[in-house]
Amino acid sequence: MADSSPAQIALILAFAVGIPAIYFLQRRVFGPDRDTRARCPACGSHRFKRVTWIRATVIIDGERAPDSWGYFLCQSCGGRFKQRLGAGFEIPSEEEWAQHCSGRV
Repeated sequence: MADSSPAQIALILAFAVGIPAIYFLQRRVFGPDRDTRARCPACGSHRFKRVTWIRATVIIDGERAPDSWGYFLCQSCGGRFKQRLGAGFEIPSEEEWAQHCSGRV
């Protein structure tokens, strides 16, 4: 291969550094979760964080089936919620929250 000129090297470096930088900035500013992040069911805040996620196997009509659910905490209003896979939010009991989320918040 022939010797590369300084202009060709600069162009290669611009692509090698510029494209990842543009991609990163685009994801930070216009990222897919900017408007689709979960909102707190109580106050509507985006400061809604998953505390833990549990996967389990349950017995339904004598047969094993996968199940999962997550526990969420709103950092704005302090609301605590539980969400089963494919279902809406519900409020867990204090005992359930303590059992699954203590030490994780």
